[in-house]
Amino acid sequence: MAPGPIPCDCLGDRRDTWMGTISFNELSLHAFAVHAMTAGHQSSLDSRRRFEGSTVVVTGAASGLGAACVERFIDEGAVVHSVDLAPSDAAHQTHLMDVTDEAAWGELASRVGPQGVDVVVTAAGIIHIGNVSNTSADDLRRVLNVNLVGTFLALKHLAPATSA
Repeated sequence: MAPGPIPCDCLGDRRDTWMGTISFNELSLHAFAVHAMTAGHQSSLDSRRRFEGSTVVVTGAASGLGAACVERFIDEGAVVHSVDLAPSDAAHQTHLMDVTDEAAWGELASRVGPQGVDVVVTAAGIIHIGNVSNTSADDLRRVLNVNLVGTFLALKHLAPATSA
């Protein structure tokens, strides 16, 4: 059974930050939110390994929120597969790929193995600074492809089949 909402202190002092995470288990797809914990609760989590033996995929894993999540899941005992265009220096399995490349997602799903994935964190994202008059359709497509289509492809290829 997938864990319920879990507190996460990987965001440090950004106590008001929430991130969306998708966790799957057998034939169900569960969404849960992760909230940054205050420093006072951190010590109670340090001795817990709630994700021992779980397989986790994190996109955007080379920096920022993705890198913090990778570290935390490793600390919690998970086997982590990081996905990013840039290499990462953490001790886990790194997959250099573009989240908008559907074929790459298919290859990653087959490499992760038949046991599947327990948790997916889609932290890869880009922004475009501009307004309607100086933003091209290509700029918008690039943002939507990484931020939306990348998440869709991760779920499409990593979620277990939900129908026969």
